[in-house]
Amino acid sequence: MKIIIMKSICNLSLLVTVALAVTACSGGSDAPTADALPPRDLSVIPAITITTIEGPFVLAERSVTTDSAVGTTVPAASGTPVAHTPLPAELFGSLALVAQSGGATRLGEIYQFDGSGSKVVKTFTGRPFMRNTSPNEHSFAFNEVDGRFYGFLSNSSLPSENQIVLMRFDPVTDKLELLKTLDTRGAGKTAGPGITVSDLRPNNTIRTPLVSKDGKSLMVMVDGGRAGRGLLLHVVLDQGSANYLKETVVYDFFSRDVEEGLCSGLVGEKTEMVWSRDRTKILLGTQGSRYILNATDPTAVACAPAGSVGGAATYTKNGRIFSLAPTVGNDLSRPWTFTAISQFNPVGKRLGRYLFEDASGTVRWTVEDIQSREAQIFGPPGSNTALYRLAEIDCHRIEGVLPISFSNESLVACSGLDAETSLQISAPKLLSQAASLNLSNASTMSAWIRDEPKGYFGSYFAGLTSSPASGLLFAASTDVAAGICDERPNSVLPCTPSQLLELDPSRLFFRKTLATGSATLGKYFHGNPATGSSASDGVLDRYVVWLASAANEASHVVNKYDRFNGKITSVPIDPDRGAYPYGKLQPLGPDHLIGLISLTSPSYDSGRLGGHRGSRDRAGGGLGVVIYQRSTMEPVRMAEVTDIAYLGAELVLGQGDSAWLTAIAEKSGVSSGDGGYYRQKLLHVDTKTLKATEWVRVFASRQPADNDWKPAIRDDAVYYAAEGDISVGAPIYTVACARISDPKISIKSLTFGPNSAFRPASEGLPVGGPVFVAAQNAMYMAMAQRADGNPGGSIWTIDRGLGPDDLCRSAPVLTKVVGDLPDVPSTGFLSASDGALYYGTTNGKLMRFNPATGAVTPVANLAAGGTSISSVRGFLTEVTTGSISAVVYDYDAQSKNVARRVSVVTLGGRVTANHDVTRALSASERYPGVSRLQ
Repeated sequence: MKIIIMKSICNLSLLVTVALAVTACSGGSDAPTADALPPRDLSVIPAITITTIEGPFVLAERSVTTDSAVGTTVPAASGTPVAHTPLPAELFGSLALVAQSGGATRLGEIYQFDGSGSKVVKTFTGRPFMRNTSPNEHSFAFNEVDGRFYGFLSNSSLPSENQIVLMRFDPVTDKLELLKTLDTRGAGKTAGPGITVSDLRPNNTIRTPLVSKDGKSLMVMVDGGRAGRGLLLHVVLDQGSANYLKETVVYDFFSRDVEEGLCSGLVGEKTEMVWSRDRTKILLGTQGSRYILNATDPTAVACAPAGSVGGAATYTKNGRIFSLAPTVGNDLSRPWTFTAISQFNPVGKRLGRYLFEDASGTVRWTVEDIQSREAQIFGPPGSNTALYRLAEIDCHRIEGVLPISFSNESLVACSGLDAETSLQISAPKLLSQAASLNLSNASTMSAWIRDEPKGYFGSYFAGLTSSPASGLLFAASTDVAAGICDERPNSVLPCTPSQLLELDPSRLFFRKTLATGSATLGKYFHGNPATGSSASDGVLDRYVVWLASAANEASHVVNKYDRFNGKITSVPIDPDRGAYPYGKLQPLGPDHLIGLISLTSPSYDSGRLGGHRGSRDRAGGGLGVVIYQRSTMEPVRMAEVTDIAYLGAELVLGQGDSAWLTAIAEKSGVSSGDGGYYRQKLLHVDTKTLKATEWVRVFASRQPADNDWKPAIRDDAVYYAAEGDISVGAPIYTVACARISDPKISIKSLTFGPNSAFRPASEGLPVGGPVFVAAQNAMYMAMAQRADGNPGGSIWTIDRGLGPDDLCRSAPVLTKVVGDLPDVPSTGFLSASDGALYYGTTNGKLMRFNPATGAVTPVANLAAGGTSISSVRGFLTEVTTGSISAVVYDYDAQSKNVARRVSVVTLGGRVTANHDVTRALSASERYPGVSRLQ
């Protein structure tokens, strides 16, 4: 007998070296207007290779032991840590762990257990790529100490969640390294069985990261955090540190809301982060907004914008200019603290993106009036008196103020966009502000605009960098119509490639074009150009580095312009189509296994500025079925299931070559404001051809269900749980039944759930789906919600005593057998060899249900001492006759998942193993569990 577990690693550190494709070209001429680059030699672009480099931060991507059986401890239920107990020797070589996002490229791995822990037997390969690309994000930061550039592949198409990948680029060797995927798991709150509300989950970087003066720390703002206010993260760059590449949340922007009262803190879009002149603190600002307290839930941590809900007075949360500084000396990894500088009424105002501290210690920042288009430049700390007002001087959409040098001179940038509609109404321009505060026109980007069609004139500033080293300004443009323009010849709305400019304030803003967007360099440039050089280069700001998209239609590139020789190097980040294995594997004959995968599917998306659309489990990506060779775990056949957006977690084998699977089709149609329907399906899979056929299309729902409910076979019928009908409301659920011999015979039960007005149940959240017990001639299903929507366990029968010919002829009837269970089910039922049904709970217990008597009894308490709560997740397996495996997740007092274990328990309740798989399973694994191989 053999067994397999499926896994997802969301905090796995990795170091991937990408061999580059180098394209050399000469720089632009010294003409004061924009000029095009000469043609480039594109004939030789070497293939990209990826190698894994060993290091203290590398965990499970190596094909070696990842879980040591020696010296590892897991907490015991008594609160005293006990020695890690490995799996019994008789199971060695027969258990495996399928990692949904494991491996160096995070596309999946399969492990097997042996005496030393778990070893990799199969690694899926590929490369991450980015999607939903914003033109104002994704900037690099230069580390003056190690001479390298650091940036992020933000919102990349890695599995489980929107991932953030830390990159490092060496401008001397042109080596691009994917160092690490940040921990996007955050601290989760258990809101109900199988439901986790993420409090601190970062999902996208904001603005430009900063490197500390000593080069040992990287600071980055990310989306997420409580109420979505955002977080400040610290990443260790010191390779000599034991904490190398470790990231820590050092400031939660929502904490200011708590200090000042909910909904009155740091609300709204944020400026760029900049160092103070002494580089001891970070300066930034937030927009603020008019808000009302959410009258439908006064205790909610989030607020609703004015006018979105009624029942409360409108009030204002001021915009803020402030600093953040570490609380413990020079230790940037310790918590940071807030200090106010200025504030402003945000009503009708727009905060500029750029700010800085001048030589006098004044923080300069800008606000634009949306209606009057008057722009104001502010300065003195604690003062709301404008240093200067710009009124009707054709400076539209003020982007902020940047230093020409660390003196009292500065630049004001105007994108030329209407502050309210974002349509381009004038050419972008730069205004020079002298020490006297007087403004003068410095440079107008006339070549960036076009006359037609009206309202889409061309390009605006994607990013600006003012270098104190060279005194130069570097500006990147992007097309205002990039999301809707048409690249075909003779288009009415053609796309305008980005440009990278160098401007010299000391030479009357003499302008030089360094790069123009192309298929090689990427058509659209992103973020602020990063500059840097070493002391030996002899050229200040020798290297200019930036990220671009839409290179060769479906790739991102890191570009480097060398100001010493005028050449450009392009390093593609080409995505590979890969597969993320997940769910439970099923034996398929003596030599094979069958399971499920999610496929990456990179494709060019002009509506996203050349980013890649698609991700696992959603349209644009792919989902499918895979057959493995049992002896090698190599996939021997894969087939994509088309026209679906979401697959169920478990494939259930039927008679002959049949298998059954639930799925959700992509949203379609429009219905009175809800944006469309999700069509739910039951699929039949031919295990020989892997062809999936829609057996039954159930109905439409407003939202896609979790769909981790597996179907169950009963004679000539397939039963399965699904989300309720769109006409009734959500969350409501139903049980559907379809005949195997004739899919036209199909029917669903009355809906149930806390919002359901129907019977038989005013409660219910299906857990795992139904299971058939032949001795009782009934289906059984666990539920995990009371009528009030709060957690509460119950057990139900479905169509008890119904004859085979009567199945699916009338609506399935649900009858409660046991209610008000204090130990809430968190897994579906396992039908064990003793005739009983077993399930795991949200509080870490293994329970037994006797269908014959209706009795529920505890088998084992698997909760770990020293943790706030333990929960059994995924699915259970009878790994040997009389022994059950369960995957247990342990959480600390802050609800953060701190450990994962495979526990093995005899049917008599004796725990024979607590095998630590923390480094093999991720906190966000969709459907973890142990799968028997034979």
